[in-house]
Amino acid sequence: MLKKLQPAHSSDRSLMIKYRVQGIAEMENSQRLPSSSSDKEALYAEWEQWKRNEPPGEKRAEAVSRMRECYEKNAKNLDLSSMALSQLPTLPDCVEELVVNDNQLTELPALPSSLKKLSVNDNQLTQLPALPSSLEGLFANDNQLTQLPTLPNFLKMLFATDNQLAALPDILPNSLKSLDVSNNRL
Repeated sequence: MLKKLQPAHSSDRSLMIKYRVQGIAEMENSQRLPSSSSDKEALYAEWEQWKRNEPPGEKRAEAVSRMRECYEKNAKNLDLSSMALSQLPTLPDCVEELVVNDNQLTELPALPSSLKKLSVNDNQLTQLPALPSSLEGLFANDNQLTQLPTLPNFLKMLFATDNQLAALPDILPNSLKSLDVSNNRL
């Protein structure tokens, strides 16, 4: 039987509602419930505006279609690779794996807090935004990165080959199992 846990502040409608099975530990992955219809409408309006401002050659209509499907199905994976995208709008909160390889991205928006894997290979990124604490894998090969942001404590894999990195962060996570930063200015 599932038990509904009440948010700490009932006035905060954006808080996620968590479920747990009585007598058993909390579910490993809490499910995000759909946001209010006004949140959804605002997000969809942003995506439609982004699509209308599409530069020639970009596949923003296809990207919006995939983001909508991801949002509606509360999907964990979102792949927007090879769409010639120069920028991204706000991303769905439910995304745990974001793949945006082989685009023309020069920057990224704020990343979903639930993100576990980020793959941004073959873009034109010069920097990355703050990385969520949940991130376990970062794949940022073939960009123009000159530095890396603070790395999350539980990061297991870091691949940032063929960039312009002159140094690594002072502190690397103890959890790091795989590291490849070859072909940089290190």
